[in-house]
Amino acid sequence: MYKAHVVSHTHWDREWYNTFQQFRMRLVELTDELIDLMEDNPDFKYFTFDGQTIVLEDYLAIRPENEQRLRKLIEAGRIIVGPWYIQPDEFLVSGESLIRNLMLGKKQSDDYGSYLASGYVPDCFGHISQFPQLLRGFGIDNAVLFRGITADQVASEFTWRSPDGSEVLTVKMPDNNAYSNFFYRLRESLRYAEKPLDADQVEREVQGLVDDCIAEKPTTSQLLFMDGCDHVLPQFKTPEIIRIANERLKDVKVEHSTITRFLEAVRAEKPDLQTYEGELRWTNRNWKLQGVLGGTMSSRVHLKQAMNRCETLLEKYVEPLWSWLWMMGGDYPKTYIDLAWKYLLQNNPHDSICGCSIDQVHKDMIYRFDQTRQIGESLKTKALAQLADKVGSTSEKPERTVLAAVFNPLSHVRTDVVDVEIDFPMDCPWEGIRVIDPDGEEVPSAMLSRRVCETMKQLPYDIPGHAVRRVRVLFVAKDVPSVGYKAYRIEALDKPNRQPANMLLGPDTAENEFLSITVGGDGTFYLLDKETDAVFSNCLIFEDGGDFGDGWNYAKPLRDTIVTSLGAKSKVSVVENNAVRVVFEIDTEIELPKSRDDDGRSSETVFCRARTQIAISSAIKRVDIKTSFDNKAKDHRFRVLFPTGLPAKVSHAESAFDVVAREISVPVCPDWKEPLEVAHPQKSFVDVSGGGIGLTVINRGLPQYEVKDDEARTIALTLLRGVGGGVRGPEQQVEGQVLGEHTFEYALYPHAGDWEEAESFAQAHAFNVPLAVGQSAVKDGELPMAASLVDVNRPAFVVSAVKKADDGDALVVRGYNTSTSKVAVKIKAAGSGAELADLNEKPVAPLEIKKGTLSFEAGPKKIATCRIVR
Repeated sequence: MYKAHVVSHTHWDREWYNTFQQFRMRLVELTDELIDLMEDNPDFKYFTFDGQTIVLEDYLAIRPENEQRLRKLIEAGRIIVGPWYIQPDEFLVSGESLIRNLMLGKKQSDDYGSYLASGYVPDCFGHISQFPQLLRGFGIDNAVLFRGITADQVASEFTWRSPDGSEVLTVKMPDNNAYSNFFYRLRESLRYAEKPLDADQVEREVQGLVDDCIAEKPTTSQLLFMDGCDHVLPQFKTPEIIRIANERLKDVKVEHSTITRFLEAVRAEKPDLQTYEGELRWTNRNWKLQGVLGGTMSSRVHLKQAMNRCETLLEKYVEPLWSWLWMMGGDYPKTYIDLAWKYLLQNNPHDSICGCSIDQVHKDMIYRFDQTRQIGESLKTKALAQLADKVGSTSEKPERTVLAAVFNPLSHVRTDVVDVEIDFPMDCPWEGIRVIDPDGEEVPSAMLSRRVCETMKQLPYDIPGHAVRRVRVLFVAKDVPSVGYKAYRIEALDKPNRQPANMLLGPDTAENEFLSITVGGDGTFYLLDKETDAVFSNCLIFEDGGDFGDGWNYAKPLRDTIVTSLGAKSKVSVVENNAVRVVFEIDTEIELPKSRDDDGRSSETVFCRARTQIAISSAIKRVDIKTSFDNKAKDHRFRVLFPTGLPAKVSHAESAFDVVAREISVPVCPDWKEPLEVAHPQKSFVDVSGGGIGLTVINRGLPQYEVKDDEARTIALTLLRGVGGGVRGPEQQVEGQVLGEHTFEYALYPHAGDWEEAESFAQAHAFNVPLAVGQSAVKDGELPMAASLVDVNRPAFVVSAVKKADDGDALVVRGYNTSTSKVAVKIKAAGSGAELADLNEKPVAPLEIKKGTLSFEAGPKKIATCRIVR
């Protein structure tokens, strides 16, 4: 005897083929009807609101008078919300974004008195490797999902394991119709409200659904019937269908149920479950609905770049800076920070950040990114100024000296370039500058530009604005403490300060103590790693091919035309040469097919300008690259290539709280609906290593790469995809062609050993998180010239969050062990006590602080959260 659990729900894409405001009207209609239905018919027992709580905010903003009616049904466990604030994509947002999403969803669910304790992600386009560990960090022991793994690989229920060993019971919804199997099988009975039910038809439909579920290889007698679909209102006929099915069918008992009740019933039978470890990104092989839609990693790339900028702003600057000020007795602007996060989280859903919705949806996203950025930048600027103002310093010429407190948000000591604008009074000289470190030594520096400007600084009791002499200063900051600062004095001079510029060896060659580069006439360059003597040739080849896909999928034309910049004529010039860095500029006109033409690319062409700057800096083993590209072509994919020449079988790429290994050689599967992915998601870097050497390609907000299965093991970084396929027709996807000017930032880090030995994390995160500067006058202060808020002893343990605890008087420090070995972690931080916590910041075990240091062990790939009491 089987038992079928009918789970009534709606899948609520907040924006997609309609805008948020258009869909909200549908949401209000749905919720009005749901409340009436549940109050009037006790047989309609349960309704699951898609695992999120934002629907409550959106509804009550229009129907505030219904809050108590809604709250009563939620408290009774009949309307089920959470655990998410909003259904996210997993690959295109940071690990911290996923944690903050769950934290907010849990907080709001608890406020309403009910909570779906399930990792319910019914439509994510694949799943990250650390998802089980994230769920366990919130006390959730299960996941209910679709996509990324099929019935050919696992049964309906299986155990999913993260790299750290965390496991959750996982329910794979059916390959076909997924979270809508009941809805689609019973559609003819459900779709016409005025039409009476036909008992014979109901019997046939329910029996067919039972057969469908059995074909998915359930491990128990419990079957999951998902009664809902995208934006569908509650089906008031469902209780009657259940009654008819129970009267007619002898081998199955049907009941109105919930995800939680279904999971409890499955566990009660103690099934023997298969275990699967790692990310779930298997593609659709059986012509069903299981696609992982890999093209979403690179559609509307400006959205991905904006997400990366905003996450970095909040996680790496705003929260750590204000945490430091709070630990010193100052305020912590929690309401501002929460508001910035809320705007950002509202851009997390797959139909939003994946870039596969109508144009207006993505225009609305830009507004939300702007709100996060405006709040975040204002908070960052204010905190840097307050921190700098607390630093004590002296100078022989204080009237012409500015203190620059250089802040390093990362959890390792670092040396990097500071590029900052410094304001001097109008009566200061400005023929040159000199930068002095805390030991009184002059450091390599350069003055790049100067101008007179109005600061528009807000004054407490006066209108804003006064004139300053603004100087753009470049200097090398060495050994800046982890999550800390180092203060420099910048002195204005009455004559130029010409320091020797000795890195440029010729019109096309430059070197520092680690690297040498030589730029060719076509814009490609030769890179020598002095540590290993490894040479990487033909770096920076632009490659362009056709793409006839849409926001979801890359689609190669039947007749493709591949264009590369290899051998093209480029203009190469030196645009910067000083004691700190050398910058080459490469100007290339690339002739591309204008658009698609039937099943191939057009014979008509357009010229697209690519202007690339390649920088090599003193004391830094990294080549920084910035490309500005004026896209005038349509229906194409534009990438940059870096041949490695290394004997590698796998690539390694950063994912949320992990580094994932992926096979380079992928089998061809011509009979699959969706071929296996050769282009993969990444966070800040991808690495290819072999023969004791490696090359890490770093990016800022460019989340797709491929390592070609060629002899050179070429790393291909996707810069953009311009596509015309629309959500409801091409006319609604005009901006998917991403015409116009774009800027892409990426870097190269050659190294010995593999990514772990070379600490690629440190270089990748340093590139993504530049040193920040707070400016102040030279004066007495309570802080020394250098200090650290959080100092971690192991580079393998990467700090992802430094923030004030949401619920108390504690500093939260969260990090993760990137290695496959257990590490002993020591964190130096001021505090009166400490404890380990879960990901929701709830204490789980005490930690002892000895001489300002707390210690604990972090297992392989383990995420650890500490609370340090102020």
